[in-house]
Amino acid sequence: MPNHLPNRLLFPLVLLCAAVFTLLLVQEETAPPMDAPASRPNPLPHALSAPTEPPTYRLAAAPEAAVAVAWEPNTTVVEGQVLLPSASHDVGECFERLDAAVAAGAHEATLAPLRSALAAALREAPELLAWLRTRLMPAHASPELLRELFAAIAASATPEAERFLVAMAREGDPGSAGQLALHALVAADTLSPLATDELLLLLDDHTVAPVVASTCLVGLGRLAGHGRQPDLMSILLAREVVCRQRGLVSTWLAALANSGNSEAVDVAVRCTTAGAAAERAAAAAALHTAQSPAAVQALLRLAAHDPAVEVRAAAVGGLVGRGAEAFATLERVALADPDASMRRLAIANLTDSADREAVRRVLTAVAHHDFSAELRALASELLAAP
Repeated sequence: MPNHLPNRLLFPLVLLCAAVFTLLLVQEETAPPMDAPASRPNPLPHALSAPTEPPTYRLAAAPEAAVAVAWEPNTTVVEGQVLLPSASHDVGECFERLDAAVAAGAHEATLAPLRSALAAALREAPELLAWLRTRLMPAHASPELLRELFAAIAASATPEAERFLVAMAREGDPGSAGQLALHALVAADTLSPLATDELLLLLDDHTVAPVVASTCLVGLGRLAGHGRQPDLMSILLAREVVCRQRGLVSTWLAALANSGNSEAVDVAVRCTTAGAAAERAAAAAALHTAQSPAAVQALLRLAAHDPAVEVRAAAVGGLVGRGAEAFATLERVALADPDASMRRLAIANLTDSADREAVRRVLTAVAHHDFSAELRALASELLAAP
């Protein structure tokens, strides 16, 4: 008998398969794509109020090879989003590179481009300073790393960077991260009037350590020298009483010298005639680069006649290359100063003179007549040198 059973079952089986296939197609069209993440707000605009973790990175080689290795991002999820280096403008990667280079003891030639890279990244994404601050705690960062990081932050030259460094400076104690942040702030090429006002507030705050106030003074002197804030010089000059009260007059004079302002020269000349020896020495040092006749005469007087050795030494250091009268004063100190260290200092400064015959005359006199055997030997050695 013919076998017709398979033929009768075949048609229902084909219909069943077609129905299953159609059902699968419908489900595929209506289901959401598996790789489409749910829509969530970008957390970055809120980074300052609620710091979040950026991407972390790991070295593909030992730390000593950090500057030459490939970097592989480890994906970090932030509030349901995947935050990759492109989204964070590479701040995380730049930080890790700098951190590894510092840990490996890299030289400045290596560190400089890494600082520049981090500065550029922070310039593009200043809101990530809030996250970076979590890496600046003592448990996470060495003083060496902090110094490099703060320099990069200052170089980014954004208002956020200024506010960040000012906030760190106000929180820090001498020798701490705050002091390092302050050094980076005052070393910046430009500062806004707001940041300048913050430095003045720190200077006037009697609760901050003297070393903090001194750093502010030096930075303010540099800014006054740039001339971008014309009233800053008069503000500094008006701080004389405050600086004397806090024992900062020497630093104040150095800050005035940094400005290169003619008014500062007049103040330094005045301070060479009165006050303690430390103040007179600071005033003499402040006049080293001054070109006015009054400044030169003050240095000549101090080098030849001041009773304090430290003052005479500071004045002698400013007489190199000042002409015939300055050379004559250096010669007199080299031959007749009662202190051997002063005579040695004068000899060292004389040897920089272009008048070689005059230098040989002085050295010959020292080699034959100085009371110190050590200085006689030094002069003889210098005479024998080609």
